[in-house]
Formats: sequence, structure tokens, C-alpha cells
Amino acid sequence: MDVFQSIDPKNVKALWAILEHSRDGIALFDICLNRFTYVTPSYTELIGYTLHELLKLSEADFMDRIHPEDQVEFSEKYTQVLSGFVDQNESVYRWKKKDGSECWIQDIRIMIKEEDKAMYRVVICRDITKEHEQDAEVDAFLNINLDMLCVSDKEGRFVKVNKRFEEILGYSTEELTGVEYLNLIVEEDRVSTYNVLKKLNHNQSVLNFTNRYICKNGDIKYIEWHTQPTSGKFLYASARDVTEKHLYEKRLNELVLKDALTGLYNRRFLEETIIHEISQVDRYDELISMIEYDIDHFKEINDSYGHSVGDQVLKDLSNIVSTMIRGSDYLFRVGGEEFILILPHTPLEEARLLAERIRKKIEENIHPKVGQYTCSFGVTQRILRESYEDWYNRTDSVLYAAKMKGRNCVVID
Repeated sequence: MDVFQSIDPKNVKALWAILEHSRDGIALFDICLNRFTYVTPSYTELIGYTLHELLKLSEADFMDRIHPEDQVEFSEKYTQVLSGFVDQNESVYRWKKKDGSECWIQDIRIMIKEEDKAMYRVVICRDITKEHEQDAEVDAFLNINLDMLCVSDKEGRFVKVNKRFEEILGYSTEELTGVEYLNLIVEEDRVSTYNVLKKLNHNQSVLNFTNRYICKNGDIKYIEWHTQPTSGKFLYASARDVTEKHLYEKRLNELVLKDALTGLYNRRFLEETIIHEISQVDRYDELISMIEYDIDHFKEINDSYGHSVGDQVLKDLSNIVSTMIRGSDYLFRVGGEEFILILPHTPLEEARLLAERIRKKIEENIHPKVGQYTCSFGVTQRILRESYEDWYNRTDSVLYAAKMKGRNCVVID
């Protein structure tokens, strides 16, 4: 039987032209004759054998040209078509051409039947070597990156993840592929995560979003995400395990970090923070300065107006200074009327200018009950490798010098 017999004769020529110019390789295998009866030019170019040469290849010869690691899967799928279990299936394998070169092939096999009898097998092949190499390069990039990197679809399923996910969550990359990540998230965080997914689907960026994931061993990890929306069907995200940071911040909060009266950080938080800041300064050879100040004649304010008014002055002063510093600066009340400002990335002269602006602002401020009050300031820049105790004592001595100088002034060292 001619496979083109049922086609309108006037369309055969057009169909023939399509086949001859198709970029995919197409071959027709006659099951009754047990041989190929037609192959397109693209097929012979891809396979590396002409139709005449293919006629000489036995089934065993054909299988030998498939990479050994791919033969079992190919054979299983090929058998399914031959046995009639399926009319069509797809295989991906490495093929060795006649010249010895190797390529990756995506192979679709379709069974054509007549009256439930298999008559022809159509083979459609495509060279996917370039795509496979690109995937391999992407996988290599993903797996050398220290961040958790992933590709997901817009329904919330992992499409591809790197090895860092295995290290953090304990699941293999194969176990995560195709999984809806909402199923791995702590129940209390699922609504917020779903809302973030909706934002991404509406082309809104999501930065610094943190949720909790359940690891394979049952542990809980805090994961911080950075995701940009795309016009395509996938989302690309990087993430980091911030569990240690979260637990550290939680522990600091448990230490009661703030002064109850002024809302400023207290001495305990200063002692925790300064260790970290000094280690960063020494590691990266950065500058850091300290301003220590207190209220001039504060005892007289308490004696004259009472401690409740003195407390109002302390809160008033704290509000003034808080509005004049950067988000990266730290302001502490360390006792009574004594305050300390830690200024990362700040040289001595910049710290002095800030202290002078603060001093002037306080001097110009008129409290509704006390009227004018002033402060004295000591300013120092930390010397490399100087301990916090030595640095603090040096700053305290400079503040004392400001007092001896007549108060309401700034002294530096």
C-alpha cells in the first residue's frame, strides 16, 4: 500500500515539498517490508547515513550507534510502539554518526495503522545538541553559585533548582523538580507566599521576602527571596538561608534591646552590636567613629523640676538626635543622661561636624518647662585594632575635657 494513496493527488506535490524542506529529519519505515522506504534530506544529514546505507543497517547495528547509557530507555520506548501499547512516544538519546561525531537527538515515533494493523512507523528527529549543551552550562552555573537559585513556573512549581537547595533543604534536585513549593512552606507562611506569587504574576518585583521552609529532616529554615517578574512563562529567583541571622536577631530581642524611657538602644545592645561592628571594621579596614554626649547640669534639672520633667527632657533630647542621624548609625542611652552614637564608615571630621550640628540644634531647642538646656560632646575615631574598652575610655576622657572647657561644646581626639 502507498502511504500517500488516500491523499488528494493535487496535494501530494505540496506535501512532498514540505517534507523535503523540513528542518526536522523525517523517515518512513514500512513494517510489512521491514525497511525504510523514505527519508528526508534533513534526516540523512542528522543521522549521518543515506537511505541506501540505512537499508544495510540491522536493528542491532542501529542500537549500537546509540550511546550505551541511553540504550535501555530507548529500547523500552521502542518496544512499547512495536507492541502496540502506544501509538506514539518520544525519546532523547546520544547518536553516533558514521564519521564518529556524536549528537543529541529528540526522536518522536508515530505508528500508522490500517484496520488496527500497524502498517508504517514515522520517525521525526531533531538535533537538540545545542539546547542540551546550553542546559548543561546553565546547570554548571547554578551549581557553582553560593546562592540558592531556581526557575519556577507561574503556578508555583519548581522547574529547576541548583545543588544549593539540596544542601539547605535536604531534598535532591530531582525530588524538588515539579513540586509546588507551597507544599514545603510552613502553614502560617503560605498565604503571604501565595500573595507574593500573585504580585509576580502581575509583573511586580519581590525583594527581601522571607518565608519558612520545612526541610526533609523536619527542620525549619528561614529563606530570603529575591525575584524579578518576566514576560515569559517562568520566574527566576535567588534565595539565601537567613535562619542564623533570624535566630541571632530573635536572641537580641529577647535580651530587651531598648531603653524603656527613650526607646533608644540600651547598653546591653551596645555591647552586642559593638563586637560585630568592630569585627567588620577590622576585617575590611573601614572607619568608624564614636560620639559620647550628656546633658549639662542635668542634676539641677531633676532637683528643680522633678524627675518626671527630667524624664521628659531625656525623651525630648532622644527625639532631636534620632531625626539627625542615618539609618546605619546606632544611638544608645547607656545610663542616666549619658548617650553614645556609633557611626560606621565615618571619619573623625565628619563625626565632629555631626556633633556640632546636634549641639547647635539642642541649644536652639526650648523645652516647654525647662527652657534651654545644652549638651557636651566627646568625639573620637577608632584606632585600628583598638579594643572597645580602650576606645570608650578615650572618648569618655574627651567628653570630660569638654566639661572642663565650659560645657556646651565639642571636643575631639
